[in-house]
Amino acid sequence: VATNHPEEADICLQSIEEILGATVSDLYEDEEPVEGIDPEIRGALLEVAIVRAQLAIGRMDIPEALKLCSLVLANLEADRDQPHIFNIAGDSLTIVNFIMGMVHKFMGDLSAAEREFSEAASLGSKLGNMHIVAISFGHLANLQTTQGRLSEAIHTCKHGLQVVQEMGGRLTPMSGLLQVELGGLMYERNEIDAAVHHLQGGIASAKPWNHWETYLPGYVNLTRLRAGLGDWGAAFAAIDELAELAQNSTQPFMTYVEALRARLWVMLGEVDQATRWAQTAGLTVDDEINIMQEGLYFILARVRILQGEYDQAAGIIARLLESAEAGTRWGQVIELFVIQTLLLDAQDQQDEALEALSRALTLAEPGGYVRVFIDEGERMARLLYRTAENGVTPAYTGMLLAAFEGPAQEQPPASMEVIPSSSDADTPAGIVEPLSEREIEVLSCIADGLSNREIALQLTISLTTVKTHTRNIYRKLDVNSRTQAVAKGKFVGIL
Repeated sequence: VATNHPEEADICLQSIEEILGATVSDLYEDEEPVEGIDPEIRGALLEVAIVRAQLAIGRMDIPEALKLCSLVLANLEADRDQPHIFNIAGDSLTIVNFIMGMVHKFMGDLSAAEREFSEAASLGSKLGNMHIVAISFGHLANLQTTQGRLSEAIHTCKHGLQVVQEMGGRLTPMSGLLQVELGGLMYERNEIDAAVHHLQGGIASAKPWNHWETYLPGYVNLTRLRAGLGDWGAAFAAIDELAELAQNSTQPFMTYVEALRARLWVMLGEVDQATRWAQTAGLTVDDEINIMQEGLYFILARVRILQGEYDQAAGIIARLLESAEAGTRWGQVIELFVIQTLLLDAQDQQDEALEALSRALTLAEPGGYVRVFIDEGERMARLLYRTAENGVTPAYTGMLLAAFEGPAQEQPPASMEVIPSSSDADTPAGIVEPLSEREIEVLSCIADGLSNREIALQLTISLTTVKTHTRNIYRKLDVNSRTQAVAKGKFVGIL
């Protein structure tokens, strides 16, 4: 089970039942525990039931996992002191707590899931089970991230890694989940170096056990990071590596691999490639959306926007929003408002787009979200300028605009107020030297989206002169692109 070989695990369980001369089904009748079974046989069968519950979770069979866990809990009370094949009863209870956490998570009851994962981590720590501690803390952090509680999730990851290290003097392969969750959080906060360190370390930790609970979030976040930095070759290479791992798995992970690839096609504006995925994914607007597959529909909504199928995109977003808000999955709500912003902008509904963006910013500010906005590129920068002009979360919006220049510093700007430098009261802080009047005119044209040729015609200057002014603007603002130049100009008050 730990190394992702479910079919082989099931064969082993059948062999154990043959040796015992009894099966798990002998433990209950009409969903009630059967009395009179030899305690040692009962203890062994309970452990078989626990492993079967783990396998059920792996194939997303929630009713079966719930039934088996209920059976185990009912029988553990009677045989709490009986040894099982591999675990003592206390260890078995810890694993049941973890599985029940997964059951509640997949059913959308995040509060109940949090209680179960916390209990599993606590019991596992007392009993010295570093593996269950690592994986429980990892899923607990994931829940907190889903709910938009980024600071708590970061604390949970760091605390979990410390506890595991102190327990065993080393990390377990299951610690990989903690590492990649932390890496994803660091990326969202725009702390790039830390994100790369934790994501690569977590994936490496998971490989000895072929641990897919780590692989999926690890490669998703690594792909997102590479794409966010504009390194498309590395982003597609990460997906290819995940695809190779998925081919050796009996689980249907290729669905998620291809969806991740489609997300990159959307970011690159490759309509044909994205459409091809949508046609083969088997997803429709009218589907009953399973909470475990919601991420696929986030991507489908983006594909429909790219295709110009705005009504379909709006329908998907509305249904996802209703579900996410009802389930208090505020991290998902933030992303959905961002997608809705882009949809409304594409439809030229500017007031409605800014309203959706304002709602996203209000929810995101306490958690310190960054990349969920700036990964959307120049369109989002333009909308953030408009939002800043309207006075919505000005300090936070200013920090996001500054983040378009590159990774955030340890202390992001506290506000958008322009502060003169000590050396030159006429030069805003962060500017190498003042821009000339003509350079400001060129920068304004860039902010309006004009090409170099259009700028030359509007200002009645040569194309070569436009390029020279643009190079000077980049140098004086200490930026590398049009988007960064406009963001810097807005932030320091030039525009």
